[in-house]
Amino acid sequence: MPVTVSRLRSWYLAILALALLLLGIVLAAKGYREHGRQRYEAQVAARRAVGQPTNAADLFARLPPLQPAAQAAWIAWARSHPTTWSTSNVQVDRQGWDRWIAGRGPRPAAVIADIERHRAEVAPGLAVFVGGNLLISTAALSAPGLTPGMRSLQLSALQIPSLLQSRDIASWLRYAAVVDGDLSQRLAEWDGVHAAFARPTTLIDAMIGIAIADLRDWSYLDLALLGRLDQARLAAWLAEPCPFLPLLADAFEGDVCLFIAGSAALQEEASIFELGEQNNPTASFWERLSAGVVSWTTGYHDIAAMAEWETGIADRLRGTIGALPSPPVPGSANLLECARTALEADARHRIVRLVVRILSLTRETGLPRDQAALLAALGESTLLAPPGDHLQLAYERLADDRFRLTIDPASPAPNFDDPTRMRGRSTLGAPTAVEPLVYPSRTSIELRIPPRP
Repeated sequence: MPVTVSRLRSWYLAILALALLLLGIVLAAKGYREHGRQRYEAQVAARRAVGQPTNAADLFARLPPLQPAAQAAWIAWARSHPTTWSTSNVQVDRQGWDRWIAGRGPRPAAVIADIERHRAEVAPGLAVFVGGNLLISTAALSAPGLTPGMRSLQLSALQIPSLLQSRDIASWLRYAAVVDGDLSQRLAEWDGVHAAFARPTTLIDAMIGIAIADLRDWSYLDLALLGRLDQARLAAWLAEPCPFLPLLADAFEGDVCLFIAGSAALQEEASIFELGEQNNPTASFWERLSAGVVSWTTGYHDIAAMAEWETGIADRLRGTIGALPSPPVPGSANLLECARTALEADARHRIVRLVVRILSLTRETGLPRDQAALLAALGESTLLAPPGDHLQLAYERLADDRFRLTIDPASPAPNFDDPTRMRGRSTLGAPTAVEPLVYPSRTSIELRIPPRP
């Protein structure tokens, strides 16, 4: 009997020790979670104190007046549109297109046929952009469905603009604006499309907006080379500032407001099992339980770290801080690819406008002999080497009637860029191309002076 009592006492002590251990683990987990919550709430309060948005409601409150009917019409068209417009014919006959733009060949029939084949499909989509201030962004499209009473983050309720349909309609318009006889109608559509995507609230919004701005610039450049733009329209386009980096800063902050703030709300509202289902809804019970416990314990710290990093990147892109925040988790640095995309798009924005400026100078005084002569003729250097976070451009005279604009391989790179890419961006010193008008990369233009329109 004494042995039995001793054994029972040992079992009681073991159970008590295990219970105390589990209690300690639970208390430690709750403490760690609470520390993460306080860390996140402190940086939310700091952003709110300086007037920055902190959640979806803040973003929605800053939206201009929306046009629900027009937005619904765009969503309906985008969902029904099969993205059958393709630039494959344009790519196949790119040399034919360039020869025509440069005044050295006929209009390419394959491109014209492709435009006509898809005109009826594209027309209803384009119609919603004309005659109003349509806004297409994740916040603008989601605002009507994400009412204040809803859970803060319902991914199924977010309306993210479709990259394929958006680029599809802009790709058609990029070529149709150049070949169609009714230029005023096409440019009115371009104005509407460009404005609709020019206020991004997430990174995907910003990438769509940059792609559309690129296509519009190629249309305007071709029209300028053909002499189809009147002076007022040409001057307005040449004077357009490039907003890509500050808009990308807005997009980083928008991601924090919609996705990160939504994840924080989910931490408060979801059960451990719901948290465990976020990444793998088909996992077993024990897998979901394990993942949910980890997410419940560490989630706020991950959320706070990502919010601090993305708002830090936004501050860096605006130039209010010089330091580049360290990525908080593996893979998060990949988001800097968006900043590099915007950096190169900023260079393209200047390249296409500088082409037109050079052509104007050439018709007055001849093609500048070198970059120093170009700078002297321009009277300023901001297109080639603007101050701040921009890639510098290089001008190269290739012949009496041919020049090249490209990224300067010696350009300083901002600290959010990847310096190893600089060589691949530049065609400076490369052999002269055969075609009259060449876009050998997304960061170069080589042009043989076209005949005077």
